[in-house]
Amino acid sequence: MMVMTLLLTLAEGVHLLGVTVGQKQLSAYATEGALGEYNRILWEEYGILGVDAGYGKDMFDLSELEQRLRVRLEEELEDTLYQASLTSCAVRSYQTLTDQKAGPFIRQAARQEVSQMGQAGIDRLLEYVQGEESSTDKPDLLSMLQKGKTALEELQKEKKGKEEPKESSPDHDRKKEGEQSGDEVRSGREKHSASSGRQPKTNPIQTALAWKSKAILAQVLPPDAKLSEASLPDGNDRPSKRKRIQGTFEEKREADLKDQGLFRLYLRDHFSRFGKQEGKKHAFSYEMEYILCGKESDKSNLEAMVVRLLALRELDNCRCLLGDPARMAQVEELAVLLAGATLNPAVMQLVKGGIVAAWAYLESVLDIRLIMAGGKAALLKNPAEWTSDIYEFPAYLDTAVRAKESAGGVGYDMYLMALLLLADSGDLALRAMDLMEASIRREEGYGGTHMDHMICGLKMHYGYEARRYFQILPGKNMLPWYQREYEETCAYQ
Repeated sequence: MMVMTLLLTLAEGVHLLGVTVGQKQLSAYATEGALGEYNRILWEEYGILGVDAGYGKDMFDLSELEQRLRVRLEEELEDTLYQASLTSCAVRSYQTLTDQKAGPFIRQAARQEVSQMGQAGIDRLLEYVQGEESSTDKPDLLSMLQKGKTALEELQKEKKGKEEPKESSPDHDRKKEGEQSGDEVRSGREKHSASSGRQPKTNPIQTALAWKSKAILAQVLPPDAKLSEASLPDGNDRPSKRKRIQGTFEEKREADLKDQGLFRLYLRDHFSRFGKQEGKKHAFSYEMEYILCGKESDKSNLEAMVVRLLALRELDNCRCLLGDPARMAQVEELAVLLAGATLNPAVMQLVKGGIVAAWAYLESVLDIRLIMAGGKAALLKNPAEWTSDIYEFPAYLDTAVRAKESAGGVGYDMYLMALLLLADSGDLALRAMDLMEASIRREEGYGGTHMDHMICGLKMHYGYEARRYFQILPGKNMLPWYQREYEETCAYQ
């Protein structure tokens, strides 16, 4: 009896140990297997792993996930020797791709880029991100144009008030048309020795303001350019706009600087943009423009992007112009021709500021035409790289006229990357998921896909019970069952 008791006790101990190890492994495999049912299109198109809690339906229901796990576990337990059964299977907490301003999505996207670039490339990117600083000395060029126009109008009113009534004459008629008398021009030339005596074909300040009031795409793209007309069917039914499902994971992890930099490279590599449409059946053709601007249609996003690029080019060209003595002499000359002889230096300064803003705008339009055509424009131009002539403003209305190409200049893709680096990572990620969701919904059977339903982390609770092989000590209060519970966590981090 003593020997048999010892042998049976050892056998039961081995049995319980096997049950413990087997149930724990099975729980871990089951949790990993649950996340293995990832959305196929999301992975194949974008390299992102996420389990759709609605399984293609327009709903968020964890009960189906729990039921699938329960069925799978019960099938596995039937094939074991331990005579164990499942008593509970429930989701304790979960994490979605949109949690914490899309932090899980950003980290997954960053891992995709790590596999495609070496550590040296990552280090260079981090250095660039850390050194990126926004300029604080930004002149308001539109205000300069408007002030220049107002100053000229006030001068005209002042001159008319001082003129004595007299009979109409050819000279008087020319003054009414805004031209300066020979004495006034000569007076201006005495003050500005750099004057060349050229006459502007139009008032550049008024022409620049007129250009700014027109559609921007008509100024920078050729008339035969074919633009995408795609738009989102429902502007509010997207992750960046609607109230999103929030995960219940206790762990809060922010994307670090490295992840944020790599995430921007992921956007560059996985989304189309103007001039580089991928030809896939996506919701938008100009996806990068949407990620940066967030408008409802491709055309609106392209317009918004051109406006942002134009503002950047205006600032750069304004700085270049102010640092060019020869062209600033032309600005002074033209200011005298437009304003005439005036003893008010403040007014003359406003007119010169308006001319500088008009010239910077003209040169920037030529730059944008070059950039949108796939060329590169010099960032900080030298005099030889400058293209436009302020006296020939009307000659540049033709969209075929572009700025000079610069081998070491900046192209459209580099400007997009610069704007991505200055934007908030969370906003970029949510807009990227707007596009991903809209594109996935176009596939048959995926019409109810929601990116905020995509689970990327699970904490599961499992309960098991197993019958004892041997009842070691008889007793009415002892049950012939062995019970155990487990908590398992798995996440795409």
